[in-house]
Amino acid sequence: MHTIGVLLSHALGIAFGMCMPEAFWHKDTFWTRMRTWERDGRTYERIFRVSLWKDALPDGGAWLRQFPKSRLRSTDPSYLWHYVYEQRKGECVHVVPFLFLPLFALWSSSWAIFLVIVLYTMSVHVPCIVVLRYNRARLMRALHKKSQQSTTQRPS
Repeated sequence: MHTIGVLLSHALGIAFGMCMPEAFWHKDTFWTRMRTWERDGRTYERIFRVSLWKDALPDGGAWLRQFPKSRLRSTDPSYLWHYVYEQRKGECVHVVPFLFLPLFALWSSSWAIFLVIVLYTMSVHVPCIVVLRYNRARLMRALHKKSQQSTTQRPS
């Protein structure tokens, strides 16, 4: 029964991401905004060495025939911004299962079962969240540099 509950929490996260209108992802929220301590993604590289293993994670967006995030397909700013929005969506999809943990705590007949669910949820979703935030920080930095270059270039 717990397995069904865990799978349902994943499915609800995916449904949330797919049902929200695209404009919902265009602005950072309290939950998705980049924090100073993340240092434009450098913290994830320093602590987790994310660049060494990030490509080993599956691309859920491609599985669901959504926006593929396994590699950049363009450097056009509009494409990069869309990629940023998809990163925000992915983060939220992976956070939703954590919101169900208090219910599992109440539902589980033992703390051991609950602990297994917590460890599973963390092992499946935290690496994805780390990669999504790392990549989004790098994209935001690149977009910021592009916008600075375009405003400092003078027409000839």
